[in-house]
Amino acid sequence: MDRVHALAANYISDVEGELIHGHQIERSESKATFDALTNRRKEIVAVIGAAGLGKSCVLAQTLRLLSNAQVPLVVARLDVQTRARTSQQFGEDLNLPESPCLILAGIAQGSPCVLVLDQLDALSTVSGRNAHLWTAVGELLREAAAYPNMRVLVACRAFDAEHDQRLRRLLED
Repeated sequence: MDRVHALAANYISDVEGELIHGHQIERSESKATFDALTNRRKEIVAVIGAAGLGKSCVLAQTLRLLSNAQVPLVVARLDVQTRARTSQQFGEDLNLPESPCLILAGIAQGSPCVLVLDQLDALSTVSGRNAHLWTAVGELLREAAAYPNMRVLVACRAFDAEHDQRLRRLLED
């Protein structure tokens, strides 16, 4: 639990550390994202926008809303994962003993929970840097789909969402 909480806290701290003068702009997209994750049956909720538009800020604000609602979550940035070829290795790269989905399912015990994957565009064959992570991320998404209470929140650059075939298929809904 400590490591899972640390992942979220570190993510939020990293994002907020890059704010201009530390000022946060409340974004309506964060509340809409929170609502989509908690009130709808969509398995995957995506925040898509141009580079530098604030997708990670929307995710950080959404994480705060989820945390305040006591929704368990695991967060990871795909642009810094370098080694993983399986969901278990992905978890190990996050200093978790197992796949993030299995850890999250165990923590949630059937209650709503969210797997957060920022920088999905890092997997893009068009402009990404970690296309080799497709195998691990695909495994993560299949694992998440096996838990009806688990939602997946992703953030992706619009350019990659439109031009990478695999991302386009994943995000088309």
